[in-house]
Amino acid sequence: MKKISSKENVIIKKLLKIKRNPEKFAPRLGKLTGEVLLEGPNVVFTAISAGIKIKAILITEKLLQNKKNHHVIDKILKKGISINIMDMSLMKKLSETVNPQGIIAIAKITAFTLQQISSKNILVVSDGIQDPANAGMIIRILDAVGINFFISLKGSVNPYNPKALRASAGSHFHINIVLSDKQEFINWCKKYKIKIIFTSADGQVDIFEWNVKPPLALIFGNEAIGISEQIKNFSDFSVKVPIFGKAESLNVAASAAVILYEIIKKSCCPYFNGQQ
Repeated sequence: MKKISSKENVIIKKLLKIKRNPEKFAPRLGKLTGEVLLEGPNVVFTAISAGIKIKAILITEKLLQNKKNHHVIDKILKKGISINIMDMSLMKKLSETVNPQGIIAIAKITAFTLQQISSKNILVVSDGIQDPANAGMIIRILDAVGINFFISLKGSVNPYNPKALRASAGSHFHINIVLSDKQEFINWCKKYKIKIIFTSADGQVDIFEWNVKPPLALIFGNEAIGISEQIKNFSDFSVKVPIFGKAESLNVAASAAVILYEIIKKSCCPYFNGQQ
């Protein structure tokens, strides 16, 4: 292990560049491979376990001295990844959070294209979601229900935004994240006869009455204005989550949780279908 104490260190300089302009370094349309910062023992080790390439890891002396973290450190070293040690004052300059967890890494990540994924599944699509926390939460929900594909259309927040990465709690590394523009997505759905279904507060079909038949692409729209006209014009129909109380609506991540669990219940989950 090597100790780093200067902000002039090459690794520290790279970390600061990514922190200042994460969108420049993250995967995006036209540049599917990029670099992101990961924070916290669980997220870093989840990435390593999923086979994500780690270019650098920095930890604090405090984290290293805590015995409960030794198993994580051992697993990292067994993967052949070198560890750099720094003090907490330097870590705070690098961290995106108020209270750093004592470990930060640079990860090399590659997003997928539509041509690389299966067209026979349930696909979840962001059409203009802007809040990175919502995007990250939806990715985490997909991981929980066992859906493997998240498609982010041009105009949506980058799914590799630091806040989205934190909100997913490592689920980014368990599912396939696809980047696409809208027309490419529409053409791809037409080619493979994938139904395009969008969510709306005044949707045509109650989610609890919907007869789910994959393959399908379920679209979640912008928090303020909903689905874009371009996607809406090529959609098959819309679905809604009914409101039984006095709430005006659910936010997009809450709606996603309700809808996706209902879809899984009706379509393929062995726990709901009595197979286990």
